Amino acid sequence: MDRAGRNSGDNRRSNRGLCIRLISTGRCSTRSEMVRETGLSKMTISNIVGELMEQGILEETEMLYNDIPGRNPVKLRINPEGPKFAGVYISRGCCEGILCDLSLSIHERISEDIRCQDGTELMDLIFSVLDRLLGSEGKVSGIGIASVGPVNVVTGRLLDPRFFHGISGVDIKGPIEKRYGLPVYMNNDDQSALLAEALFGNARGFKDVLYIGAGPDTG
Repeated sequence: MDRAGRNSGDNRRSNRGLCIRLISTGRCSTRSEMVRETGLSKMTISNIVGELMEQGILEETEMLYNDIPGRNPVKLRINPEGPKFAGVYISRGCCEGILCDLSLSIHERISEDIRCQDGTELMDLIFSVLDRLLGSEGKVSGIGIASVGPVNVVTGRLLDPRFFHGISGVDIKGPIEKRYGLPVYMNNDDQSALLAEALFGNARGFKDVLYIGAGPDTG
């Protein structure tokens, strides 16, 4: 929504992101639903949807008929042929990569055991996974990294996780951005899991959520 104290560019990006999130998570499926959910004007929503359709992010699927006078709403969805995103999960036992769209539909998955001795070998493994994921896909818009912690989410640096092959103090984000020229976002694995549950899983619609990570990779 529009907020005082923010410039028009910030508001535009925020409103675009909000509309994408509402469609991708299934909270809204039409322009009229987004108007009611966001409080934005019909014109603003129409302009945002038009722009996202031009960029191949959204697409119209079917007309929904109702008894209300006026135009029948048209259902929207994330375009399955639109931009993709790569995700990398770094656990103590494996490095797993996925290629998905904004609705979290997985198009490809790769997993490699971690047998690294230092940060250089870890980065080589991450690059190997990403190279295979991105090699045949030309429309990748960003990369997300979920890793055992602790991590510095601002700098994208792996700090000193316990029982992690003696590996610590590794800059994960910087080398990936440099190699692929894409925005990279990094977070702790449990925080990433909680965010996924809040947007797409069992925590959807709840204001307060407690997530407990338990297992051999917890730490």
